Amino acid sequence: MEDLHTKRRVAIIGAGPVGVEAAHAFVQAGCDVQLYERGEVGENVGMWGHVTLFSQWALNTSSTGLEALTQMDVSRPDPECFPTGAQYVRQYLRPLANHPCLKGRVHTRTNVVSIGRSGLLKGQLLG
Repeated sequence: MEDLHTKRRVAIIGAGPVGVEAAHAFVQAGCDVQLYERGEVGENVGMWGHVTLFSQWALNTSSTGLEALTQMDVSRPDPECFPTGAQYVRQYLRPLANHPCLKGRVHTRTNVVSIGRSGLLKGQLLG
């Protein structure tokens, strides 16, 4: 049985919108989170940076993420506007990834080559 005082360790692969939001959620849940990204935070979104998103800021942000921006004195985007990919990365993803709760947890330019679970045998957890 797992020790209740041991923090759960979570590895998140990819520092895009879902990865950065998930990292915040796991930190708030008390987990030891490490976020790994092959490129830079939001790099894939930034590759189509000139394109306007099909949904408004309100549908591309979370209350947790917006609160984190407020804590860092970063202005919140207008929830009714439609950002471009570049705006989304610059005004939301990068600031969120730089929040103090993620300090030392976001690893960019990191190529993940294998994922495993310590002590897990081949036939365990099937199905």
